[in-house]
Amino acid sequence: MVLRDTLRLNGIPIDWIGCEVIARPHTGQAPNFQINLVVYTWHEGLLRYAPLLKQQILQGLQHFDPANNHNSHVMAWVFAPTCGFPHTRMPGPAYWRVSAELGKFDLPPSRNDLRRDDQDHIPTVPTPLR
Repeated sequence: MVLRDTLRLNGIPIDWIGCEVIARPHTGQAPNFQINLVVYTWHEGLLRYAPLLKQQILQGLQHFDPANNHNSHVMAWVFAPTCGFPHTRMPGPAYWRVSAELGKFDLPPSRNDLRRDDQDHIPTVPTPLR
């Protein structure tokens, strides 16, 4: 229920991801679970935003069951063989050495972005208007 609500609130179709819950051994503490998120339909954004999706699911569990601490649960991603993942081979080593992502509009910095100017700041002490 929490997974479905989280997906729906974020606009992700609810049939893209399923859930398997496996009880993990525990020693007198609250029960721990391994939560497998099963990807049935591939989308590049799923793993790009996986940490946020995990955070929202754990927050949803905490809201749904506030008596227990859900931060000790383990989440794993499982990919259905028919999920539609498009790649068949790993990229070459150079792929992993790509520099930081480009900016919002994928433009290189302008010369004004690189210019150093001592007056390019906001004063921290108020001064009278001139």
